[in-house]
Amino acid sequence: MRPIPLLRHVAGMYKKPIDIDALITRLDLESFGSRTIRRLSGGQKQRVALALALAGDPEVLFLDEPSAGLDPQSRQVVFDLISEQRDLGKAIVLTTHLMDDAQRLSDYVYIIDKGRTVTQGTVTELTTLAASEHENRPVNFGASPSLELPQPPAGLHLSETAPGEYHLTGVSSAEHLNWLTSWWAREGILPTHMNLQARSLEDVFLEFAQKEETV
Repeated sequence: MRPIPLLRHVAGMYKKPIDIDALITRLDLESFGSRTIRRLSGGQKQRVALALALAGDPEVLFLDEPSAGLDPQSRQVVFDLISEQRDLGKAIVLTTHLMDDAQRLSDYVYIIDKGRTVTQGTVTELTTLAASEHENRPVNFGASPSLELPQPPAGLHLSETAPGEYHLTGVSSAEHLNWLTSWWAREGILPTHMNLQARSLEDVFLEFAQKEETV
């Protein structure tokens, strides 16, 4: 079976299917439409699977690892489609091992470890809780390579992780940031970029997984 005939066949089972032609164009199914499904790449099969899931214009949509095997461009298209369905008021249940996907797409998250829910909440609730429990945040910045690094205050550690890329750990207060920027001012350093990293869903998952291992 080829992707497009299969998609039209499935859509024909529904009274009010989604706009199939638009979906075919959106997911670029025509680019591999002449091949049988079993000869498609993993990413191409994922696009066909998403199209089939959307074919009947469902009110509730179940998606399992929807971005697995996709190239960056296809991944963005899939994310846009999922976000549009959510904005239309559809209920979407998405399972994934990719915490970036969950953080980007989810309104409410259940983190499951060893078959049971270890925590749940909105993305903001989970990452804020993690941040409050683990106040230290790393700072990454770029500047000229091989800078002579000063001795930081107690609790901070400054290192050059790659030529011109620097990593400061232990940051937990405005005073720590003031120490960093004061050093820049003294030495005339103007960073090319800077990132004060917030906690992520992956951080939350790893923390709970490590707690489970110690129990």
